[in-house]
Amino acid sequence: MNLKKITIDHCPFCGGTEFTKGLQQYQGAVTSSCRILKSQTLYHIICMDCGSVVRSYVAKPEELAPKKAKNKDI
Repeated sequence: MNLKKITIDHCPFCGGTEFTKGLQQYQGAVTSSCRILKSQTLYHIICMDCGSVVRSYVAKPEELAPKKAKNKDI
């Protein structure tokens, strides 16, 4: 799965134009209700002027999808 490229030109809160990337791991990671043992790092784009989190995302959302059911007829 290829994620769509999202460009952030300015902060919607203060109009700032400088950003940094932060990440949330371990206990702050995102897990799916269907796949509790599989987690993803949560990335944040943070405005350097006001500190607001402008965007949050996971790099591989497909890994949070439920596993496909096995065919029970076999």
